[in-house]
This record gives sequence, C-alpha cells and structure tokens, in this order.
Amino acid sequence: MKMRGHTLVWHTQAPGWFFREGYTDDGAYVDKETMSMRMESYIKQLLTHVQTEYPGVIYCWDVVNEAVDPESADPESDFMCRTKCGDEPNPWYDTIGPDYVELAFTYARKYADSDVKLFYNDYNTYQTPKTTGIYNLCSELKEKGLIDGIGMQGYWGIDYPPMSDIKKAMTRFATLDLEIQVTELSVGVDSETDEMFEKQADKYEEIFELLYEMDSDNGGPANITNVTLFGLVDHYRQEDTTNSRIFDKNYQPKPAYEKIKSVMWKHVN
Repeated sequence: MKMRGHTLVWHTQAPGWFFREGYTDDGAYVDKETMSMRMESYIKQLLTHVQTEYPGVIYCWDVVNEAVDPESADPESDFMCRTKCGDEPNPWYDTIGPDYVELAFTYARKYADSDVKLFYNDYNTYQTPKTTGIYNLCSELKEKGLIDGIGMQGYWGIDYPPMSDIKKAMTRFATLDLEIQVTELSVGVDSETDEMFEKQADKYEEIFELLYEMDSDNGGPANITNVTLFGLVDHYRQEDTTNSRIFDKNYQPKPAYEKIKSVMWKHVN
C-alpha cells in the first residue's frame, strides 16, 4: 500500500513551543537562523525515520500546506504568503518569513529518497487570487527543482464551485508541467435524504468526468496522477457528523460510489 505523507510544514499543526526559546510555551521566538536549523532537523529526522523503517511506503509528501492566503498576505510576497490563520499568527512566517516555504522544500528535497515526489497542497485553489498565488509560488519552486506537483484540496459542495472554475485553475497549473493531484476530495450534504445523496452522487460524477477530460492520458492539458477521497465512511466515530464519504456508516456503498465506479469503468473500457 502506497501512502501520501501529510504534511511536513503546516502552521496550524506545529506546537507553539517548537518556535520558542528553551522549547517553552511562553518563551520568546527564536531567530531565523535557529528556526531554520530546527526545521531542517525536524524534516531530516522524520524523512529518515519513515524511509528507514517503512521503505517505499510513502510515495509523496505534502511538504507545505496552505501557505497562500490573500486575506492575510505579506504585501511583499509574490505568492501572497500567509501571515495569520484567522486571528492566530503563522509561527513559521513570524520566525523565518516568507522564505519558510522554499526552505521547507529545500530540506525535503535534500533528505527525501530520489523517487519520492514533493507537493505543495492548498484549499480553494479554484479561487482566482489563490490560483495566482499558488501559480507564482510553484513556478519559483519549479525553476529551482524543488517541487514535483500541486495538491488541490477538494472540499467542494453540491452547488459549488462551478466546474469551469476548477477547470480554469487546473489548466493554469498544468502549464507548469507539474503533477496535479486532488488530495482531499469531500462533497458533503446538508441533509441525509435519498434525494440529497443522489445529488451528491451527481456531483462526484461531474467531478470525475472533468478529471478524465482534463487528464493528459485522454488528451487534456493536466498530468493528473492521483485522487484521494477524504475519508472512507460517514459517521466513522461517535458524534462525527461527516456525510461526504462514498460509504455509509455501515460500510455500505452510497450512490456516489456507484457513480464514480460507473465513470471509471466507462473510461477504462
């Protein structure tokens, strides 16, 4: 079984003490040089452990997650580097600056096995400002040989986004000659009725038809190499309200499963 490594550098999942003097919750931020060394040590240890203990299992890493943010963008950053997440700071930015993204990819390339692909991953990639920021970022990384692909998260709904918006963003990303993956496909419904689950199935069908249309194997512009569905079953744990999966809580296939299978069989045969 091949697995995606998610994720090396993400502002919301790094403990505050990691960025501070003495590794304490209330210490002052360390300087850029110290934080850069900590980042390298962390990435080196993690990649070395995985590649030694589980060789060949992780075929790619989302090296940096969600670093492009038009709303809190550093005005000097060509790729609209995130400075905050809501009211909370982005500690990677506060300690290293916008260079933290390239630095993470530099260390990941240094320590990753030669056959492991490196991705930048983000949400709302279809929104024009984010499309532009991600394009600018990945263009710079591509020029330096630091990136292999772009991950487009798929937290989409029955009524949004228009397929034309996804297609437009994917077409632009494709000009960078990088792999494109839909990394977190998840289409939820407001109410769990037969009618809504049929609409959910129609949306999944529409998405997969677009992906086949866009894929270079079928004459499209994009080298689409993977689609990851975000989760297996609805309500997979107590009090979980998620209903975006293609199997129900009893592990029975939903209409969405059947629609996706139908699309895939049609194109395979």
